[in-house]
Amino acid sequence: MASKVYAAVSGSMGVDVKSIEAEAEKIVETARIQANKIIHDARKRAEEILSRPVPREQYEAEARKIIEEAEAKAAEIKEKAVREAEVIEREAVANTEKAVEYIVSAVTGA
Repeated sequence: MASKVYAAVSGSMGVDVKSIEAEAEKIVETARIQANKIIHDARKRAEEILSRPVPREQYEAEARKIIEEAEAKAAEIKEKAVREAEVIEREAVANTEKAVEYIVSAVTGA
């Protein structure tokens, strides 16, 4: 019943459902063709990119730079750790001396 009403209304407005459907199908088909072309072009471009030789020198230079930076940072961290250890060692020696003096004065009563 709804289709009869729609047909009556569309007929009275001069709208042809079949022509609308045909136009919609054309639009969908055009979009599908464009999408397939885009996908085809993208795949072709990807194949071209993947077939190129890898610029190994560039990656090796970058890897060397990263390694050098890491080694410099590691040396910096090591130097800082050595300095901190020296401070701790000096403090430990000083505290040990104070403890020994305290024990000696406690034992001797001085």
